[in-house]
Amino acid sequence: MDEIKACESYFPNLTSLSLWFNDEVNFTMISSKLNQLRGSIKRFEIRCRKIHCNHYLLFKSNRACTQNLIVENFLLDVRHCHLLSMSECSNYFKSCFLTATTDLIRYMPNIRYVCLIINKYALEQLIHFNQWATLMNDCRQLKKVTLQVMGNIQQDQQLTEDILNIQKDLRNVRQSIKFQVTFV
Repeated sequence: MDEIKACESYFPNLTSLSLWFNDEVNFTMISSKLNQLRGSIKRFEIRCRKIHCNHYLLFKSNRACTQNLIVENFLLDVRHCHLLSMSECSNYFKSCFLTATTDLIRYMPNIRYVCLIINKYALEQLIHFNQWATLMNDCRQLKKVTLQVMGNIQQDQQLTEDILNIQKDLRNVRQSIKFQVTFV
């Protein structure tokens, strides 16, 4: 955070911040620092190789003290992540990756656009209606969620149906939301 503050002093009108981690990232640490970002930062990105399972700790902190009301765009790039730490989830949650990610996004309640860049092995973990519906209720400004999947997947009829169902169900929760899955 000290390095970010130093950078902000040289660039007072900084509108985008991208954090790159060579190893594991702890979303609890990130969420506790979000409110310290300068008010001009509207785009926030995290690029990492591994996410630490910490969803059970995230809401133990005081949300009112840590929310960032300025960030509107969030990008999480975990395309090189094999989600090994997610298989070590302390509560054995299959959707730990999604839970940890949506918990972090909730600390940005005015978020409008979310993009998750993932590998093809993570897609199934992100197709859970309840998590996305809860996020939409907590982040009322959210307009679009994009899951950008790196790599081709075999034609999986069940996964295709799951994606179509979650898109339809989320539109039933909020007409204006766009939930998009693209393959690159």
